[in-house]
Amino acid sequence: MEHLATRSIGMAVVLGILAMAGAGPGSCAAGESAERDCPIPTDAGIEADRDSQSTGRVELGIAANYPNDAGIESNAAVEFTENFEQTTIADLLVGWEYNTNSARMSFSPDTPSGSGGSQSVFFDGSADLYTRLLPGHDQLYVRYYAKVETECNNVHHWPWLGGHNPSTAWPWPRAGIRPVGDERFSTGIEPYGSWWAWAFYTYWMEMRTNPGGSYWGNTFSGKPSPHTAHKGQWICIEFMVKMNDPVTDSNGEQAFWIDGVQKNHLGPGFPRGEWIWDGFWPNPSCTPSDPCDPNGSATPCCTDFEGFRWRTVPELNLNYFWLEHYVDSDPSCGVWFDDLVIATEYIGPMVGLFADGFENGTTSAWSVVVQ
Repeated sequence: MEHLATRSIGMAVVLGILAMAGAGPGSCAAGESAERDCPIPTDAGIEADRDSQSTGRVELGIAANYPNDAGIESNAAVEFTENFEQTTIADLLVGWEYNTNSARMSFSPDTPSGSGGSQSVFFDGSADLYTRLLPGHDQLYVRYYAKVETECNNVHHWPWLGGHNPSTAWPWPRAGIRPVGDERFSTGIEPYGSWWAWAFYTYWMEMRTNPGGSYWGNTFSGKPSPHTAHKGQWICIEFMVKMNDPVTDSNGEQAFWIDGVQKNHLGPGFPRGEWIWDGFWPNPSCTPSDPCDPNGSATPCCTDFEGFRWRTVPELNLNYFWLEHYVDSDPSCGVWFDDLVIATEYIGPMVGLFADGFENGTTSAWSVVVQ
């Protein structure tokens, strides 16, 4: 379904959502699985209950005030934008502190529906861009659009948001090593290997081990996640990280949205689920069996999620974004990226704008199509 919201541009207030037939990017075509989570929203509320898991409702954010993202960089909450509209790749690289495999990057006329630009960037195999977000933040939202080639079989890693103390002008992931709390943490949303299902992949000081005793990124939507990742179409991906404060507490959070629909939100006391080794499986019907083994266990342990203790010192905060496409086991796998925004508030999907052709008092009435 394609969702239609009516709003007054002068007041910048969303008044409701209607349903309009027809499939498109970020929408459900007839016959698709209910996993896709595309029910018709109602006027009852666009904003999801962020203490629950997927509500099935599209959430609009600050992007709704900037049709086609035009001028969104002027919003006070926005910290960084990249629309890939440069003339050359060399011009693109000027805006980033670090990159690898820039020879595999090119501009493409393939763009998301609703984009205000004329091109995206294409990574033909493993490549990345990295920038610091100084002086650092205690809460950030990252939104970007991505489209994976249909021929792809396996994605190893994707974009990351995290912190280094002190900050570094290049990526330093230290894969397989658990952070100690004062030097780093990292998290990102991935189509998760060969499962093609959206999930967090997270390193922090209280992460669990896998059965072999190694520390690889923890996941929080089950294995595999129920949130199907579709190839060959543009997807709006957004995720949020909130630091723990004070640093002695485990009150940090993270959440992610696909096409504006919240899929996963974790924080102090929510959701309820089961730890099995390095994976957390949301399960609201399980009976808590605390305490759970802090190192992970083969025995499912039901608990209300403890929240994230991302750091032990205030100097560690959210201070980098790494636009990575790492496909070492599938080197011909390519991806398009476009319309990246990083902000201190929820951003939401891009919207398209057209006039309804009538006046509402002194303010023109418009219709906004969620892309």
